[in-house]
Amino acid sequence: MSKSLLILGGVLPAVQLLRRMEKIVDNIHVIAHENDMIVLSKYGKKITYQSVSDCLPILKKWINDHHSDCNEWIIIPCSELFIQYIHHFRENGFEVFAQSNENLNIFSNKINMYSWLKSLDISISDFSTLSNDLDFSSSKKYIIKCSKASENYIPPFKTKTIYSHYELQKLRTIIPRDNWDNFVIQPLFKKNKSISYGGVWNNGIEIAGLIVNQVRQYPQGITSCAARLEECEAKKTITEVISKISNNVCLHGFIELEFIQNEAGIYPIDLNPRLWGWSNFLISSYPDIPEKILTNNISNISVDLGFNSWCNIWRDLPACFKISKSFWEFLTLLISLLKVTRKDFISLNDIKPEFNGVFNKLRKGK
Repeated sequence: MSKSLLILGGVLPAVQLLRRMEKIVDNIHVIAHENDMIVLSKYGKKITYQSVSDCLPILKKWINDHHSDCNEWIIIPCSELFIQYIHHFRENGFEVFAQSNENLNIFSNKINMYSWLKSLDISISDFSTLSNDLDFSSSKKYIIKCSKASENYIPPFKTKTIYSHYELQKLRTIIPRDNWDNFVIQPLFKKNKSISYGGVWNNGIEIAGLIVNQVRQYPQGITSCAARLEECEAKKTITEVISKISNNVCLHGFIELEFIQNEAGIYPIDLNPRLWGWSNFLISSYPDIPEKILTNNISNISVDLGFNSWCNIWRDLPACFKISKSFWEFLTLLISLLKVTRKDFISLNDIKPEFNGVFNKLRKGK
């Protein structure tokens, strides 16, 4: 391939993408945190940063060093942090496989995204911020999550359940007032089913897409385990939502839209304009995706739909260990995971990233 590749972020899906890309790309660079899994991979040239505040200067230096050959590179964002920096690459002539800058400003901020979806006549859940009072009567509870990534503030959690006024006030104390608008709060119902759409788009045309159930994803956000969703009313609703979005904006790049189905109905809760946790399920089902991205060719993509579920055991193993009440329960969960785990969950030629990631998660109790 003539194109060179820059991967932004070092999460597990980025490691898997790196391994696929190294087979067809001669020159791959990776910018990631020094503790990210991807740094331990033997593939690609690594450029690391120590703190979030170091990230932008390192990106700008890389851009300056490669500005003269910008037409030879394609940039793929794989972590949420880097979405806010995409415009720096585009302003310097680099091709970025991601949404337009205007769309990213909407997609990467949940509050803006919910308002935008509502303008498209798409049903959404009620939401509020830390500035609003909450009703905790009748055992009501809520979930709070970070609304957008920021280099100026690192949130103390990814998601958290709020059970009382006391916990709400405690959060208001922990989170600086200037950052209250960086969080969104929604009602948490008793019966929640997590369903997601994941797709790859090229200038408004869908290259590939899947709709899946996600096990243990909501509200914990701790799993990659996914199963292809059979035809049902929920799948029809999600397809209609994707159609409304794609008719309104020119989708481009990786995109995941997360939905929740509960007593209130089915509605979108998150939109990720980047690689996501179960993205390797999609790429395993459409193995030509890496080549299509690099060649800008959307025709004749091969399809492998011979499996209906997928799991990356390295991500789920610590979660199962944490939630299991006994060794036998853990063993049962492990066996069930192995049944749906694709053979690409392990690379004997590049084994360090996953083993180190599992060790760190177990050490931190995640």
